[in-house]
Amino acid sequence: MRYSLAVFVAKLAAGTIRRLKLGGGTSFPGQLANQIDPACLSELNRRLPLGSIVITGTNGKTTTAALISAVLEENRIKVVHNKTGANLLPGITASFLKSTDLFGHLHQDCAVIEADEAAFPLLCQAITPKIVIVTNFFRDQLDRFGELDKTVSFIRRGLTALPAGTTVFLNGDDPIVVGLAGVQGLDYHYFGIDDEKFGRQSMEQTAEGKYCPRCGAMLTYERYYYAHLGIYHCPACAFERPPLDLFATKIRLKGLLGSEFSIQNAAGRAVPVEFQLPGLYNVYNALAAWCAVEKMQIPPQRLAAGIAAFRHAFGRMERLEVAGRSVIMALVKNPTGCNEVIRTFLQQEGQLHLLLALNDNYADGTDISWIWDVDYEQLQTAADRLASLTFSGSRAFDMALRLKYAGLSLEKEQVIPDLATALAAAVQLTPVGEMLLIMPNYTSMLGLRSILAEQGYVQQYWEE
Repeated sequence: MRYSLAVFVAKLAAGTIRRLKLGGGTSFPGQLANQIDPACLSELNRRLPLGSIVITGTNGKTTTAALISAVLEENRIKVVHNKTGANLLPGITASFLKSTDLFGHLHQDCAVIEADEAAFPLLCQAITPKIVIVTNFFRDQLDRFGELDKTVSFIRRGLTALPAGTTVFLNGDDPIVVGLAGVQGLDYHYFGIDDEKFGRQSMEQTAEGKYCPRCGAMLTYERYYYAHLGIYHCPACAFERPPLDLFATKIRLKGLLGSEFSIQNAAGRAVPVEFQLPGLYNVYNALAAWCAVEKMQIPPQRLAAGIAAFRHAFGRMERLEVAGRSVIMALVKNPTGCNEVIRTFLQQEGQLHLLLALNDNYADGTDISWIWDVDYEQLQTAADRLASLTFSGSRAFDMALRLKYAGLSLEKEQVIPDLATALAAAVQLTPVGEMLLIMPNYTSMLGLRSILAEQGYVQQYWEE
């Protein structure tokens, strides 16, 4: 009875929010449902014959979840997916509710859920996922999570709540992620990169995983792929990068056009893959998605075809056409993710037109000090190609100051806090036929997309 009432009230609320154009109703209906019936999410999940896949970690959750969902849907597996990025319990519940009828009947086969790290322990108790993926750990939202150890503790607590034998896919190139395998009784598998063409002998970026998660000694690296991801071992104990069950090799990055690589398993079977998303970090996302989908018995060739057809998740290397210009919008929210986006953007040939947007709303993390750990100095390597630079958001002046300290000439910059005005100016500064590259943090990305939706260039993200 409580379940039925929770579903009815939540769906009524969601419909009202959308009819009144107050937003997408991506979280509040779930919050209502959980208050009426605290077991609502568990009951919804129980109705899925194939159970749930949960993706957590700092970066890559949204893209990995979207990729898994797209490939499963392509293979006629009906999916519940929190594709709006609402990854706390209310948002996850709302995603389930969106797939039910008024009577609470759910006709989907499985759920693909990206989970906020702090929400992961409660989520594991509520839905007991069949498969868990942990992508990576980097410093993120310091005012909310504090130091990285606290973030890792959330995931460890969630894993501890899972039944023995649950399948867990870990990024084997991240020593902090691999340290989670200390939780006993789970069925661990590892993915990573194995390509001698990539990586450096020294760490050139902000890195968190310098120390062994078992004994605390400083790790020795044979190769860094980026940040603290790479091939490592501890000189003081037996901890080392584990043998990989699935890895990417023969990687060819094609700038903003995407990448090509081969996905190989431990038995030697290799499958060539084309991927439209650029950057080495997206190769990791493809690997993570491959692990989960293959576990769902999708044949490798169909899996490769699904990855090749995937374009992007909203706001994550999202490609748009705006007034005759190509636009790429790439969410950045922490130093490592931002470094990788800049590195990928710099592969674009010709003149560069950039719009950097920074808000400090609660959902972003009100502490924006992370921008001082980003290697914006690498933009100096393309200073002669930097044709226009626009700053926006509630902390636009902080962003401009950071780039001034990075040594960039700000003669061409515009500091325009209002997102709509800044977007219009940045588009105007980008000649027709050229490309505008946008790096927003979370709420500024939502704001920019909303503006673009009002102008008819995209759908609102909850409508896609």
